[in-house]
Amino acid sequence: SSEGNKKSDSLMLCLDFCVDEGLLERDEKDCYRFSHDQVSSATFSLIPEKLRDSILFHIGEALLKRYSHVELENNIFVVTGLLNHGVKLISRDNKKCNLLSKLN
Repeated sequence: SSEGNKKSDSLMLCLDFCVDEGLLERDEKDCYRFSHDQVSSATFSLIPEKLRDSILFHIGEALLKRYSHVELENNIFVVTGLLNHGVKLISRDNKKCNLLSKLN
């Protein structure tokens, strides 16, 4: 949709700006990461505490969907750690609970 393209374009502009400012680094696979742990910590501190677990869980879900089997094996502790933040969010979803228990 046109609205989706606008959001995607806007996100890419923001990410490129952050790369230009030295806040993010982009690798050859177009994956982004914070340029320094302190940038990551400062950014995380801006997220309201009551939303942090949900955001971390959704990041974990996105990585789980995106990673290939090999990438998941190489990053299993990171993904599982992120998903563990959402245990309270998935307590009623048996499929997600079973998946998380297998990953742990």
